[in-house]
Amino acid sequence: MSEKAEVVDGKKKASGSVTFFAWTFIIVNFIGLITSPGMHQNYSFLAKNTLTWMVLYAVLTSLAGIVAGIFLLFLKEWARKTAITLVLIGVLGMIVFVPFNHRYASIAAHEPKSIAVYEKQYDKLPPETLAKIQMPREEFISRMATAGEKVIRVMTGVFEVVTALYLFLLFWFFTKTNVRKQFS
Repeated sequence: MSEKAEVVDGKKKASGSVTFFAWTFIIVNFIGLITSPGMHQNYSFLAKNTLTWMVLYAVLTSLAGIVAGIFLLFLKEWARKTAITLVLIGVLGMIVFVPFNHRYASIAAHEPKSIAVYEKQYDKLPPETLAKIQMPREEFISRMATAGEKVIRVMTGVFEVVTALYLFLLFWFFTKTNVRKQFS
C-alpha cells in the first residue's frame, strides 16, 4: 500500500494505508458501538452505577472513533490526533476492564443457565458412556463448569491480546513521520 497522499483534482487523497487503517478504525468502533448495550449482560455482577459508566464510556469512545475514522479519510490532523488519543484511552480501558473480563468468565461458567446445560449434557449420555467415565453427576457438572471457565478465559485472553496488538499497530502507524506528513 502506498504511504503518500495523492493530489486529485486539487485535493489531497489519503494513501492506501491511511484509507485501510481509517476504515478498520470506523468498523471496529461501529462494532464497539452496537455491542456496548450487551455489556449489561456480561457485567451484571457490577453495581448498576459502575455498569452505567462503563457502557457510557464504550458508547462515547466508539462514537468518537467513528467520527475520527471518517475524518481520517479526509486527512484532518485533528482526526489523527483524536485517533491516537482514543488508542491511548483504549489501552487504559483495557487495563481497567481486563479484571472484569476474568471475573465474568468465572461467573458465566457457573451460572444457573450454564449448569442447566451441563446437566442436560450429562442426562443425554448413553449408559455405556456413563459406565466408562464412572463419574457422579455432580462431579461431571463441576468439571464441565471448570472446563467452561477455562475456555472462556482463553477466548477472553486471545481477544485481549489481539485488541492490544491492534491498538499498538494503530498507535505506531498514525505516529509514523511519513503518515503524519499526509495530515499536514
